Amino acid sequence: MRKSSETTRSSGMIKLQKMRKSSETTHSSGMIKLQKMRKSSETTHSSGMLKLQKMRKSSETTHSSGMLKLQKMRKSSETTHSSGMLKLQKMRKSSETTRSSGMIKLQKMRKSSETTHSSGMIKLQKMRKSSETTHSSGMLKLQKMRKSSETTHSSGMLKLQKMRKSSETTHSSGMLKLQKMRKSSETTHSSGMLKLQKMRKSSETTRSSGMIKLKR
Repeated sequence: MRKSSETTRSSGMIKLQKMRKSSETTHSSGMIKLQKMRKSSETTHSSGMLKLQKMRKSSETTHSSGMLKLQKMRKSSETTHSSGMLKLQKMRKSSETTRSSGMIKLQKMRKSSETTHSSGMIKLQKMRKSSETTHSSGMLKLQKMRKSSETTHSSGMLKLQKMRKSSETTHSSGMLKLQKMRKSSETTHSSGMLKLQKMRKSSETTRSSGMIKLKR
């Protein structure tokens, strides 16, 4: 019985030793698995951090590129705005210069029409004065002839009749000359007025054309 108890006891000790070894082996294998899991989690964590850093860098680069694009677009819009303002200023200056040139042309045309009108009026005045002087000279001649006829009345009625006939003929010729001179003065006056009307119409047409060009 002692031997059997010792054998059972030794067999139990062997089993305990085996169980301890198996538990130690399982414990060491579990620790190895935990270390592997920790390493894999660290590697995954480091890879995730690298991915996050890469994503942050890419977002920063995209943000900087977007800011550069916005700056370029702002500069281009400012340059286009400044060029448009310069074009508007040039167009305004050109319109002002064309308007001033048109006004100067109108003033010159008005002055020329006024000078031509004044020259025509001076010519008419001269013609009127010349007709009046010729009429007065004719009247003086008639008065002289009447005086001479009155002084020669004592010499004879025949001479008076002859002188009266001659005076009547000269008077009629003088009146005809005066009528012809009046008609010529009236014709020159009417031609001068027609010329003035034509010049006024031409000045008005040029003025209207100048105003139409300015409106365009």
